[in-house]
Parts: sequence; C-alpha cells; structure tokens
Amino acid sequence: MKHLSILLVIILFFARARAQDFSKTIPICNGIFTYSATIQPDKSVKITIQNVNSAANKVEYPYSGNSVDDFRTIFKMQFQRIASTCTLAEVIGLENEASSFWNTIRRLSMAALPQSYSKTIAIGNGSYTYTGTFDTDNSMKITIVDVADANKKVEYNFSGSDVTMFMAVFQRNFLRINGFSGSDSERDILLKEGNSLWLQMTAIRPLLEPLDAPESGKLYIAGKLRYNISFVNKDKNGKEETFHSKDYSVQDVHIEFNNGYMENIVVVLLVKGKPRTYVNIYGIGFTSIENQNKLKSIRLYERGAKAFRDKKPMTLDEAMRSGEDRTYIVLGDLLQYKNKLEVDRRDYSPKDMVINTYGGQDIQLYKEQTNKLFEAHIYSDFIGLQEDKPNGLIQTEVEKRININTAQWQTCRFWFPIVKSFGIFQYIKPTITLSKLEQHNKHYVLGDLDSIRYHPGENDTASLNKNAHRYATPLELYQHQSFSAGCDLNVLFFANHNLKFNVYLDIGGRLGITPVIDSFTIVGPEKITKTGVTREYTINTLQIVPQVKLVFLPEERFNFALSYSAIYITPFASGVELLGFGKDDPQKFTLQRNKWLNTMELLMSFNVNKSGEGKLFGRARFNAEVANYNSNFAQIQVGYSTYILGKNK
Repeated sequence: MKHLSILLVIILFFARARAQDFSKTIPICNGIFTYSATIQPDKSVKITIQNVNSAANKVEYPYSGNSVDDFRTIFKMQFQRIASTCTLAEVIGLENEASSFWNTIRRLSMAALPQSYSKTIAIGNGSYTYTGTFDTDNSMKITIVDVADANKKVEYNFSGSDVTMFMAVFQRNFLRINGFSGSDSERDILLKEGNSLWLQMTAIRPLLEPLDAPESGKLYIAGKLRYNISFVNKDKNGKEETFHSKDYSVQDVHIEFNNGYMENIVVVLLVKGKPRTYVNIYGIGFTSIENQNKLKSIRLYERGAKAFRDKKPMTLDEAMRSGEDRTYIVLGDLLQYKNKLEVDRRDYSPKDMVINTYGGQDIQLYKEQTNKLFEAHIYSDFIGLQEDKPNGLIQTEVEKRININTAQWQTCRFWFPIVKSFGIFQYIKPTITLSKLEQHNKHYVLGDLDSIRYHPGENDTASLNKNAHRYATPLELYQHQSFSAGCDLNVLFFANHNLKFNVYLDIGGRLGITPVIDSFTIVGPEKITKTGVTREYTINTLQIVPQVKLVFLPEERFNFALSYSAIYITPFASGVELLGFGKDDPQKFTLQRNKWLNTMELLMSFNVNKSGEGKLFGRARFNAEVANYNSNFAQIQVGYSTYILGKNK
C-alpha cells in the first residue's frame, strides 16, 4: 500500500509537471502574480494569471493565434483585469513580460508538435510521396517525389494564408513532376490532397517567429494583373496613350531583397495560356514610405523588351501588333506592402533574403535577427608576423550600413550599355578598426628633430618649428595606429546588373590614434645626449578619406572588389613636426603640416554556407605616400566574419 501511494504521488507529480508547461512569478502592480502556459491537445495554449495572495483572483483564457502583437495586447488586458492600478512603467513592464512569455510559448509549441507531415498516394500510373515541413522563415516547404524514381522531385515554399491558392499551387506542382496533364478526376483528387495537407500543416505550424527577428511588414501579392502598352498615338496629335489588357493570372514571383533594395524581381504572367516574364532593370528602393509610394510609378518590362520607350507615332492597332515584345506591368499593381511601425524605426525594409512565391499570397517579412545586427571582420596579416613589420597581427573591423536615400534612376541612352542606373547619397557607414600590433613595434618611435638641426646636410632647417624637437612621418603614424573610428558617406553610386558590377564613390572622416614613444635628450652646444628615459603617449590624427570602389558580383558564394582611397592626414601633437622625405634623396626632408597618403586594395569574399554566415576574406593592400611611392608598406591578409552580439547559428 505504501509503494502504491508513492507511485501515485510520482504519477500525479509528472502529470502536473506535463500539464504545467511553464510558469513565472513576478511582483508588479502592487501585488505578486503568477502566470503560466499549458499546451492543450488541440494545439492551443491555455494561459493562466493568478494573484498569489488570492486564489480566487484568477483569470484563464485560451490563445491559438499567430500574432505576437495580438498576444501582447490580450495578455496586458487580461492581466490588468485582476491587478490593481498599474503605473505607466509597469504597463511597459507587462509588455516586456508578454514578449518574453510569447517566445517561451513558441519553444514549448515547437517541442510539443511534430515537425513534418508525409503521405504516399497512387495516382495516374505511379505512386508519389509528398512531405510538408516548415522552413526557417516559417513558410511551408513542400516536397513531392516519385516513389519509382527519386530524381523526379519538386520542391517549393508556400507562405500565404489562402487555402484555395495552396490547393491550386499543390495541384500544379504535382502535375509538373512527370509533365502529365491529369484527368478531371485526378485533378480533383489532387485538390483534395492539397486541402488535406493544408489542414495537417496548419495543425502543426509553430506559433510564432523568433522574437529576436522583429516584423518589418506584410507583403501582399496580387493574384491577377494586367499588362500595358504605351505608345504615341498619331491619331491624337502625338499624345501618349496606354493600352490596358484584361487581368491575367500571376504565376511565379521571385524577389531578392538586398541592402534595402528589391535588387531583382522576376514575375511570370500567364497570358492566353503562355507565360510572359517581367523583370526590373535596376534595384528598387524599399526602405522608406516614399519608396513604397513610388511603386505605382515603376514599370517592369517584359524580358527582352527595349529599355526606352518607342516615340514613333502609331495607331492603336499598330501598337498592339508591334508592342507584344515591349509590354510592361506596374509594380504597384503587383505588390502592396503594409509596413510595421515601431518607435524610432525609419527603415521599413526586410532583411536580405530571396522570396520564391506565387500570385495571391501574403507574406510576413522580418528584419534581421538581433544577434546579426553587427558583424566584425577579423584579419591576420602575414607580413605583420615579421618582427620588423608593424602592420597589425590582428585587425578587427566593424561597420554598419545605414540607408539614407534608397532611390536609383535609369541612365540616358548614351551611358545605358555601360551603366544602367545611378543614385546619390545612398547611405552612411559608421566604422571602427582595432589593430593589435606586434609587441616589439607596438609604439612608433618618434624621430629626433634636433639631430637634423645639428646635421642638416642639404636641408634648410630655418623653416622648422623652433619649439618642436621630434618629428613623425604621416605614413608611419598611419601604419602604427591602434584605433580608428569614423564614418563614410556615399556620394555617388552606379550599377549594372548585366555586367555584374556596382561602383561606389564615398567620402569619409576618421579619428586615428597612434601610440608613440619618445626618448628624452639633452641638447648641448656640440652634441645631443640621450638620457635613457622614455615617455609613452598617443598622437591623434584627423583623416579625410575619399574612396572609389568597384565591386563585382558574379554569384552568391564569391565576389571581389577593387578600391582606391586617398587619405588626407593631419596630426594634432605639440612639439612634433610632420615631415616627408624625398624619393630621390631619402635624407632630404620636406616640411608639410598635413600629407596625402593613398591605399590600393583588392578584396575577395567567400560565403562558406548558404545563409551568408562565416564569410572568409582575402585582402591585399598597398599603402604609400602620394608624393613618394618609395615610402610604402604592404599588407597581405586573410580574415573571417563573426557576429558581435551572438554566435553564428
């Protein structure tokens, strides 16, 4: 009997532990409250909120939605039903609790639910297995495989909320696998199977996206669309007119979002049973309300169409006959975007991603995950491994692009074959560089100006600052700097998708910090004596950096860039003179209050996985004084990227 009682207690304990999936107690709103979540058999979540000091003061409610905003609103409302008056700070605290609670519920629901659904059916002359899973963006990933031949396979993603569209897309992809048309009865069977799959996938769908990837907005894609032909009507005194077709079914839609742009768009329209493909010529800005309002004025031309309008006067019939290869669709008719508002958010574009979808869908888009906001590039210099080369054993660079004016314009006919589009003031880019120098070259040893005065040679020392006793060269100050911070402003941007390049003309400013070491000396009437006493300090420099960069983008796994930077460097240090030395006579100095340097760079980037995380880099740099290329140093570096706020996932 005793053992039976113990067993009963254990069973009750585990039953209660399983039912009570999560709970938390917090002091708030003049009381102590416990809130908990329990996953129900129907996959909904039962939420309980209770006052610890009053068992009767409790509220319970179910939740089965997929909106984090709705969840937060309902949670706050239900909490305040049993709580006394809450201050504004406590209401904000409740919203933070709700956000954390929502993230926890998602993990619980993911653990409780199956991750996929699979079924095999016989149809036509074969057997097929279809499988549904959820991709990382929470879209449905559907795979259909011929049982007799595993190479005959179709995979696609679906992220809409329309079951009718899901069934139609499922049917169409199923018929694609062997290219068979299917009888009416077989098509009906496929629609029913698509409906069954939809119900199964809806039942096991995770409750929400990760909370550290905020929603950017929802994209609505039209199911039907008309095409247009613009022409100069010679029957109406050369007035430009537009012919509008009837609505046709939108088939495939592919969109690449990159750096705040819809960089590439491909839309397939089914016109009289034949597909027509429409594409963009250049990137289309997507970061601002103004960008989104301009979608109504942006045209996507049929692939192969002329980039410039035909100004030859013609009749409507002539335009219809000759215009079949230069039709266009209006992007604003295809896409509607409802951006998500947040405090201080001014960039409404989603993270860099590719969407492969169909007409009639609505897609939830997300910003980049918080742990991926800031990426550091860490380089090691082969030449810097030599003890006499202070190039930096480890160099860490962090930069972040902030979009400003994401708008491009098509170039004129003359430049169009080389440059398709241009833009101005595209972004600003804050940047920080940290350099860990080789131990023996950690400090730049300042030169002795008094020694030059004692042994001037062919130099005219009368122009030297009488109060200065040390000198430095601009290249050495730059080479030895341990810290640099500033930002770049894009001035001009050119792009050509066909030739696979972008050109950036930027101007930037930097604060550089160089650690230096100074040896104290005694200046006598005939000689200079070193005391053996040294002093370590830093010299700050202001640098103005115009830069031009040519980036080639052949594919997603590899790209390379060529750049040239001019650096106008001005030091701020009392008692230190800035000198340069002649390229023909290294003993003869030139006195300058500032100095131009330049840097030529070749950078190669490799994406080692599909997500773009864990990039590898190879970089070669040549740094020299503009007036004397004999005064130079080189850098041969390899590097990798990592996220500052969290590990790569």
